Amino acid sequence: MQRIAIVLACLVGLLAWAEGDEFEIKVYTVAKAEQEIALDGKLDEPAWAEAVSVGGFMLYGKETRSEPPTFWKATYDERYLYVGVSCDEPALDKLQPVPQARDAHAIFSGETIEMFLDPDHTHGTYYQFGVNAAGNVYDSRGTDPVWNAAVKTGAGRTQAGWTLEIAVPWEDLGMKPVPGALLGINVCRDRQLDGKQWTNWSRVIHGFHDPSRFGHLILSPPQGVLEKLGLE
Repeated sequence: MQRIAIVLACLVGLLAWAEGDEFEIKVYTVAKAEQEIALDGKLDEPAWAEAVSVGGFMLYGKETRSEPPTFWKATYDERYLYVGVSCDEPALDKLQPVPQARDAHAIFSGETIEMFLDPDHTHGTYYQFGVNAAGNVYDSRGTDPVWNAAVKTGAGRTQAGWTLEIAVPWEDLGMKPVPGALLGINVCRDRQLDGKQWTNWSRVIHGFHDPSRFGHLILSPPQGVLEKLGLE
């Protein structure tokens, strides 16, 4: 319970602002999974039950909470970073996922989650992972889709909407999952079932490709790491 309280406090608190930037800097701490995660879109493993689910997505370019809501959570092991996303969808009867080829730009023409990772959190090299409701992947280094990672996905449905599980290999990110490691992250949703709607968890300005405004993802932070981050 203490870990959850710390996480929630960090998520709703304003740890810092970039100079001249009024957007909050969001922080999510990740616990290590003790059991294997099956990429089936169900988000039903114990590690998912223990992970904190966060929402608060905003319409891109606006100070308005998005409806229907979107939630994401994360866990990891020695091989992968796992991100699970739950998309509430009142027009679920209209959802008919269309399979697309790897790196096909058509992936963004349907219901899609866009995830961005900056492994060193330098606001320099970052990676994009677009995954649609069929589980198809568009990945790129920055905006270059020639780069590919051995990403695994799983898509599913619930009574309230649809879900995704995304597993990104640490090796392809060029890093090891050591406790206290800090990454930049953002999770965005492209919704087109009932009009077009683009939403972001960490608010960005220059499109979704805006690494200077990604949130903070911290792996199993040792004692004192969050306090140090707050001071910085």
